[in-house]
Amino acid sequence: MLITYILIAIVILLSILLYDLLKKNNQQEKPIPKPSLIDRLGTVRYYKNPEHQLDGLIYVSKDLFFEKFKLSRNLSYSEIENEMRKKKLTEYAMFCSEMSEILYQGKKATREKILNLINQLEWLMMARTDILLKQKETERKDRNLHEKLNCKKEELTKRIETLGQRPKSKINNRNQNNKQPQPPQK
Repeated sequence: MLITYILIAIVILLSILLYDLLKKNNQQEKPIPKPSLIDRLGTVRYYKNPEHQLDGLIYVSKDLFFEKFKLSRNLSYSEIENEMRKKKLTEYAMFCSEMSEILYQGKKATREKILNLINQLEWLMMARTDILLKQKETERKDRNLHEKLNCKKEELTKRIETLGQRPKSKINNRNQNNKQPQPPQK
């Protein structure tokens, strides 16, 4: 009887230890991170076939517009160009214009032209992100300053109102105290 209790206790302890080990292993296994857009674009640069390069460029650029600007991947480049012009992001609009010329107007996509577009998109990914972040930071600071100015304006109006509510007797007393004696009349 004692042996069965000991065996049950050992089985329970082993199952707890096994559960803890499995739990720790699951926590240590991290998912493989998705490559960044710039990494994917770098891969596209080294495709041998210009058609494959163009296809890869399309996928990466549509993902960029989806991730950064929440635009649908199904929009045409001319529609994306219009959206970028509305947001006053002319560099992005120019890129979309060149893409739409190649894709929709039947212009032949040479390897050099595609590499130029890849370089342009890479620059937009790297440089333009910093500019956008600075613009957002400036807008946030402007909002904070505007809120502070509104608070100070409200505070000043309250002070002015309280100044206007002084009893007249105090104001009259001050005026009488400030009067200078007049010289005697002859």
